[in-house]
Amino acid sequence: MRADCRTGLTVHFFVDRPFLGPAHPSAPPEVALWLVAAVGKVANGRFASPQDIVGSGFSTPTLAIAIARAILQNTHEQVMIPLILHLVLATPLPLHAPGRIPLLVLQFSVGRPPFGLGYRGGASGRALAFGATFYPATLGALLTLVLLLLRRGSGIETIS
Repeated sequence: MRADCRTGLTVHFFVDRPFLGPAHPSAPPEVALWLVAAVGKVANGRFASPQDIVGSGFSTPTLAIAIARAILQNTHEQVMIPLILHLVLATPLPLHAPGRIPLLVLQFSVGRPPFGLGYRGGASGRALAFGATFYPATLGALLTLVLLLLRRGSGIETIS
């Protein structure tokens, strides 16, 4: 399938992905689920605490909510890089290669839980998990740049 416009790319990602089965959701929404989970953790914690239910603008948050908000902020920062990257990376990949994007999602998903679990341990408790989410995204960005440069004049058929 060769998509000639953004709509075609969207159709390819959300409907026509034979390597994952029909109508399988694309990688970026799966990465975004980590952000949804972090927002849910903060919201659920606020409902369970009389001090936090009024909202952070009206009181000092409890330690539990302060930590959950810090994890939410980091998750937001960490999700935005791969969310954009996976969409951009799909463009220069040869048609047979987008199946590699779920591997980046898996790498991200392996690193996220240890970040939250290690948060109270300080920077050393978060370092490995941060590296498991940040560095694959950075390498993916470099890969995208290389693929875009190699694609020029190569005649490789891509999704774009």
